[in-house]
Amino acid sequence: MNDESANEALLRPVRSGNVFEETVNRLLQLVWLGVYEPGDALPPERELASKLGVGRDTVRQAIKSLSDAEYFTTKRGRYGGTFFADTVPRRHSTVSRRVWTPADIADLLGMREVLEVGAIRLASRRTLTAVERDVLWMRLSEVEQAGPDDYRRLDSRLHLTFAELAGVRTLTPLLAVAAHEVGVTRRRRS
Repeated sequence: MNDESANEALLRPVRSGNVFEETVNRLLQLVWLGVYEPGDALPPERELASKLGVGRDTVRQAIKSLSDAEYFTTKRGRYGGTFFADTVPRRHSTVSRRVWTPADIADLLGMREVLEVGAIRLASRRTLTAVERDVLWMRLSEVEQAGPDDYRRLDSRLHLTFAELAGVRTLTPLLAVAAHEVGVTRRRRS
């Protein structure tokens, strides 16, 4: 059990009307949900394009847009590539401009509660392997020791781990979307 299933859940084919915006949102989910650590390398453009089902130009433009917004950094040379920024920008200018009503927020939080509680219940009914138990304890320990700047990212990662351990293949992407949307509403209100 590793972060690969969360990675696969977020890097699935884009199906929305605006392919560029959806590609940007998928890459932002990788940042906000803590699938990758700050400083980790972003997968190659060719791999991202294949997983997202979009052209390399779309991926390149999305990466450029997020690099301009300081979510990614690019290094040239032998050990170069695109990397997740060491710190996530405070202002998220690329997030959706949706206006959230109190009813929208209550609905979203209700959905997230159902998904997360359900994931934890399903995971608790399974006999976990030693590796799965170790990963779960590690994620929990990371959250308990997290400072204010890392807490939300590591907490999201813990919840994604519960979704993965539930053993329901379609649960992780649903939980990732719900967690992402809750994060967007928090950032828009701050």
